[in-house]
Amino acid sequence: SYALFRRLTRGVEHFHSLQRRQIARSTSVSDALLRVDDAFYALRRSGVLSQLDSHDDPVAIDKRALAKVMGEAGLPLDEAQLEALWELMDADRDGMLNADELLAAAHTRDSHDIRIWP
Repeated sequence: SYALFRRLTRGVEHFHSLQRRQIARSTSVSDALLRVDDAFYALRRSGVLSQLDSHDDPVAIDKRALAKVMGEAGLPLDEAQLEALWELMDADRDGMLNADELLAAAHTRDSHDIRIWP
């Protein structure tokens, strides 16, 4: 009976561990959704978004460039925030934000009217 009790306890502990990981992941995604507006603002401020109207050179931004632009805009991201935001914005998972993904971020920003400026 002790062995059965111990197995049951381990099962409950494992379930709680999985539950904590899921809650942390959900929190990261929620934070990332709020950061989409910040990212759009930072990219617009840096002039990257003005390049969307130009058809000469395709716009492509990597993860480190996004982090740099966010930091320069006074909106630094820690690694977890950057990963969650990147996962949300890089829809095609090619490691670069292209014009379509940036325009989708603009659409998300406009349609949800998210505002979190300090």
